[in-house]
Amino acid sequence: MRLQRTGRKHEPYYRVVVAEKQAPVKGKYLTWIGHYNPAREVVEIDTKKALDWLSKGVTPSNRVARLLTKAGVKHKLVVVKTFRAKTSQELEAQRKAEEAKKIAKAEKKSENKEPESKAEAS
Repeated sequence: MRLQRTGRKHEPYYRVVVAEKQAPVKGKYLTWIGHYNPAREVVEIDTKKALDWLSKGVTPSNRVARLLTKAGVKHKLVVVKTFRAKTSQELEAQRKAEEAKKIAKAEKKSENKEPESKAEAS
């Protein structure tokens, strides 16, 4: 379940469609279950069709999941993902961990090369 953009330039209008995952964004879709106008914040979704497709195992995109919750559709597959920006402390810790991995990898390589040089000297 995803949005398919229609409308003019600078006037977006979206259809809520059920499509195959590999289908192109503006390609064919299985069925049309509603529409969304972000300029007027109008959401119209056929809840019966939406619940029918959700019961068949269709997973909605994050934006469609938000629209479904706004329309009052409740189902276990309607999960709104929240994205959180990392703090500067988390970024610093991640950078230090990556540097430590690089150093450990370099030390491991140098240890592997030392026995070969000793064998050649003998």
